Amino acid sequence: MGFRLMTMNTQQRFERFEHNFAAFVGGDLTRSEDVINTCQDFYRHMTSSLENLMISIPVLSDEDLEQRIDDLEANEKMINKAYKPLRKRAENKLVKAASYSPHRRGEVESVLNHFLSHSYSIVEIMRDTRMALVCVLSERQKDHPPVATFREGDNFDEVFDSL
Repeated sequence: MGFRLMTMNTQQRFERFEHNFAAFVGGDLTRSEDVINTCQDFYRHMTSSLENLMISIPVLSDEDLEQRIDDLEANEKMINKAYKPLRKRAENKLVKAASYSPHRRGEVESVLNHFLSHSYSIVEIMRDTRMALVCVLSERQKDHPPVATFREGDNFDEVFDSL
């Protein structure tokens, strides 16, 4: 089984945030702190998972690194897919906030911009982590290039091109 960022614990954290966010954009402006707190909790949890992955790089085999790269790409797509409708709702709410009183408008804009910033940031961090793993794997493979074996009758150019 590969490295999965969206574990049950992570999923529950995201669902708590999503619940507070839905109530907030639905009109319950008393949820502003809950939205910020659960957004930050999810963000911290995700970045901590990614930091732990980076720490484990020296002990991972090339195959494990390849699997982590694939897993990160899948997780990145999953997170982006989960955030997409929330971002749309946030952007719609920002448009509606223009009609609020200046105090309320500022609060709503602050909360929604906080969310939007975190939602894009976590995806960027995941992408950067994935790219770092790709670089590590590339460097490792440069240090230990594949070995060609020749058998009688092999065409040198064909064997070399297959590497």
